[in-house]
Amino acid sequence: ECSGGDIRIRNDYFVVPDDRAVGAHTATLRCRELGVCTTAVDNETFMARTVCQHNTTGLLCGLCEPGSGKAAGHCVKCPPTGVQAFVTWVFVLGALGVSLAMTWKSLHPDFEGATVTVIRIGISFLFMTGFMSQLQLDWGSVLRQIFNLAKASSGGMPPFLDCAGISFETEMTMSLLLPLVVPTMPLLMLGAWAALQRARKRQTAQIWGVGKQHFYINACVAISYLLWPVFVVQNLRILNCSVEVGEKRFVASALQVQCDVGEHPRLKAVAIVELAVFVP
Repeated sequence: ECSGGDIRIRNDYFVVPDDRAVGAHTATLRCRELGVCTTAVDNETFMARTVCQHNTTGLLCGLCEPGSGKAAGHCVKCPPTGVQAFVTWVFVLGALGVSLAMTWKSLHPDFEGATVTVIRIGISFLFMTGFMSQLQLDWGSVLRQIFNLAKASSGGMPPFLDCAGISFETEMTMSLLLPLVVPTMPLLMLGAWAALQRARKRQTAQIWGVGKQHFYINACVAISYLLWPVFVVQNLRILNCSVEVGEKRFVASALQVQCDVGEHPRLKAVAIVELAVFVP
């Protein structure tokens, strides 16, 4: 906008290309989050420069600076290595605990409380709203806060992946292997149960009151029920190339990744196949 002969660009907008004189080629795009970028124009040279704030950097100020990671939609300083390791173990043990709880409930249905259904709805809400926060839409401030909180609760806090140096390609490759977790984890549960039985010098053909095959089938169903929203969201992240800068498109949740370049075509092809095979 022009005011008194001066060119001004509103906050929260990124100039493309940066560090060049404003002209017909100049485009202004909204930054990925509110309050993370400001753009100044030198009204003598008409050079425009966007400055990223609050530990952000890169295209549309959508990346975190080295030593920072995403938490609840914001870039924060990475916690100490010990804290990251502790939280990782808490996450792993928590996921295992929820899997066991859902398996137990599937073997002993609670029709009045519908515990498994409540857990499933809660997990689906967290992951789907966390995904929606990554879309470049003009959400209201209240909805943005709800989405960021959901994203934090569904894996955005603490900023483990960014701080551990795990790339988007590596994260998505691991996510695409999630279907293998469904038959594998019940086998690990049965193995742990058998080891515990041997340690106690007990022999029984049942676990939690049912046969091993019955337990294995129910555990597979319960775990797939639990992983479904995670699996869908991660695959949709690969396919979401809604950020367009110039003639290039970028993955909305990882602006350092250009769509259909490098490893992305392979990830995209596998994601489409898995969504077609597993999601229906």
